Amino acid sequence: MEKVERIQYQAALAVTSTWQGSSRSKLYEELGWETLTDRRRCRRILQVHKIENGKTPLYLKNKLPTHRQPLVDGNIPKTFPQLRSRTNRYMKSFFPDGIVSWNFFISHFAAMPTFDCLKNYILSFFRPKPRSIFGIHDALGIHYLFQLRVGLSPLKSHKKRHNFIDTSSDTCYCTHGVENTNHFLFECPSYAHQRAILAGSVIQILLKNNLNHLANEVRLYLYGDDSMSDTDNKDILRSTIKYIMDTDRFST
Repeated sequence: MEKVERIQYQAALAVTSTWQGSSRSKLYEELGWETLTDRRRCRRILQVHKIENGKTPLYLKNKLPTHRQPLVDGNIPKTFPQLRSRTNRYMKSFFPDGIVSWNFFISHFAAMPTFDCLKNYILSFFRPKPRSIFGIHDALGIHYLFQLRVGLSPLKSHKKRHNFIDTSSDTCYCTHGVENTNHFLFECPSYAHQRAILAGSVIQILLKNNLNHLANEVRLYLYGDDSMSDTDNKDILRSTIKYIMDTDRFST
């Protein structure tokens, strides 16, 4: 991983307060971040658009190869022949790499798109939609929630999978099963009282939305559900956070 990619990863850890070793792709999905590699690719494509449409000095346009002939008569030629080189270093430089990416994305348009149209289309490929926390202002609670979302938390199955020295087994302290997210939320007998409070608050929300079949879905407790209002989703996530806090499992 390049230095700048490591910096972005460290920034994602800081924003979410998650642990080193958390999945980079999961973190970026939570935050709605594209990788810096994808961001550079996006910028190159958009710069080719500017060059092609006369928004940059003329000498840059002169460096672009002649357009390919359109496959269908009457179509505006938009793609370029790929530049060739004997060195991989040159192929990764702006014009060769930018043209490859440009040809791929511009082929999805019947006519030359506007800059903003192309930008929005490219970002729909590269930038994930951030996972909402519905305006909850609870730094520690959100920190614990993110840990469960990315699958690296104090739960023994998470630590065992990431080879923590202090976790030789993923069996829960209750000895009734593997301590994963599902076990922690729905099964561990050590937290029966806290779970009853959690279930009581969540079931009320699900019943009024006719979604009681989701009562044992892990995703609901970590993300809410798209068919519900932000208020209801916020209440579900707050109930989950309260459960985590009440069990005191993540603070030990």
